[in-house]
Amino acid sequence: MESKFITTSGKIALLAVMTALTVVTNLIMVPMPQPLAEYDLTSVMIYSLGIF
Repeated sequence: MESKFITTSGKIALLAVMTALTVVTNLIMVPMPQPLAEYDLTSVMIYSLGIF
């Protein structure tokens, strides 16, 4: 099976999409109980993209 991300431009495009998704998930804040303030989903996205 051929990969679309073999070329340098394909790798740069994939990195740009991953970075954009991480920035968007940083804007989503989940309210937590009182001792904690808010939790953003950035770490979840970074770990998911690391596995990908």
